[in-house]
Parts: sequence; C-alpha cells; structure tokens
Amino acid sequence: QIYQARCMGADCVLLICSLMDTETLQRYLDICQSLGLDALTEAHNEEEIRSAEQAASSDALQKMREKNPSLDSFLEQLGY
Repeated sequence: QIYQARCMGADCVLLICSLMDTETLQRYLDICQSLGLDALTEAHNEEEIRSAEQAASSDALQKMREKNPSLDSFLEQLGY
C-alpha cells in the first residue's frame, strides 16, 4: 500500500503503531524515506510511542522536530 500510495501521488502515509511491531514499523519508515514520502505515525499509548521512537532513526526524528517545533514540548510532557 505504501508503494501504491506513492504511485497515486501521495506525499504522506499514516502508519498505525497498534497494527504492527517495531521491526515492521521501522521497515515501513525506511520504505517511506526511500520513496520520499513523509510518514505520520499514530500512537495511542506509551508502548506505541516507544515503538515509534525506536523505529524512527534519529534523522527521521530530527525531521519531525523541524516540521513540528511544538513536538519537543509535547515529548517533554510525556517524559522523553
């Protein structure tokens, strides 16, 4: 579906953490990066947030912070 989304002209995809393990999420994030797609990860609890954090490379997390300056204060509130 990631490849199909890119072929259809998508700029971003939604990756739902509760539907996959950390390894799969990391693989999908790598695919998105290689295709030039932004990826939004949806997390609903601390476990899913940690999974997303582990899956994202520090480079990807830095890009998220650049695009969302309020992310730092949000992560601080969560204790990250």
